[in-house]
This record gives sequence, C-alpha cells and structure tokens, in this order.
Amino acid sequence: MKAKQSGGLVSTTQTWKSVWDQIYWVVQGKNAQNENIMVWVPFQKMEGQPNIPAADPSGVHTELMKNGVDEQKMTAIIQQQLPNAKIVRLQPSVFNGEYVWQLFYDDESHHNYTFYRFSDGASTGIKYTLPNY
Repeated sequence: MKAKQSGGLVSTTQTWKSVWDQIYWVVQGKNAQNENIMVWVPFQKMEGQPNIPAADPSGVHTELMKNGVDEQKMTAIIQQQLPNAKIVRLQPSVFNGEYVWQLFYDDESHHNYTFYRFSDGASTGIKYTLPNY
C-alpha cells in the first residue's frame, strides 16, 4: 500500500476516497512513532484499468494530525460557522493544491460544497451551490 510505503503509515484507523480535480485516497492512522497522521495518496485513471497510485511517490503527502484539524474539531467549527447546515459528508481532500476538509452539506434550500484548510480549519472562501431540480 502506497500510504505505508511512501507515507510512513503503520496502522490505519479510517480511509476516504476523494474525487475532485484528481482522485485521492486519504488514510488516517499512526506512524512508527505512534503519532496520529493523515496521508494523501494521489491516484490516476488508466484507460481500461482501475485507478492506480500515481507513479511519482513524491505526490504522497503526510501530515501529523497535531499540525492540522481533525474531523471532530472540524465538525465543531462547521457547526459554529454554519449552524443551520446539515452535514451530508465531511472528508479530507485536495482542492486547488491545498490539503482540505471537503464539506458537502444541505442548507435547507440547496446542497453545497465548501472547503476548509486542513492546517487550521479556516474556510477557503469558496462555495459551490448545486442547482435544485
């Protein structure tokens, strides 16, 4: 597994598949020092093949959780900033070259996507509102 080979992951607690501009598998777990980490592994689409890890191992990115915002803290930030939002999905992702939490939520009138920086939980200021059908 690329997250273990290139990302320093020893054990896994949670995984997410992120699809935005590029496909990433994001894995949360522990490193050899028993520290909580998050590893972003880029994948590429191969014609007629399943998605495979990107050939360049330098694309794998590892962050110590203590240097970022975990899911529980991110959820609290969201509930404070968007008190009427119903969280549909919250997952780590990559957006415009930044490691982020991708939020998909319902604000009672529309579904929306917005992004928060993994490093500090700050909003990127970008929101996509899906049309109603």
